[in-house]
Amino acid sequence: MASEPSCLAPGLSIETRFDFKGAFDFVRAQINGKIPETEWYQSIGEAFRTCLYDTQGDQQISALWFALNLLDILWYILFGKITGPSLWKKHLGTISQRTLNGRGDQYIDLNILKVSIDYGDDTIEETVRQMLQQHFPMTVCLGH
Repeated sequence: MASEPSCLAPGLSIETRFDFKGAFDFVRAQINGKIPETEWYQSIGEAFRTCLYDTQGDQQISALWFALNLLDILWYILFGKITGPSLWKKHLGTISQRTLNGRGDQYIDLNILKVSIDYGDDTIEETVRQMLQQHFPMTVCLGH
């Protein structure tokens, strides 16, 4: 999973807080009024499906990893060809998908999220926010 070397000395880690709502709102603010609402929802759906593929069939994964991966993919879909990598991409190489990353991280069940998106009454944006916001903000460990 760690595709990039950590900038920290071996054995050191940094604890920080991550707020999914703030990050998701940041992405949303970048496109407000610039694309149709339906395209925004389609972009979230595409990012979600790509995240599911990235999990290689695992259903219980780190909420932090999933949130950062979703944000990174969503950023790439919306802006990647123009702005390059997302602000979250470099952190994906320092965290684990299958184990918890710090005391605040929790596992999320992707089956529940997928069923809610496929059959729920809310928009995909509302469903993703509801499912992930319950885990954030969280204290996380970046680096090893």
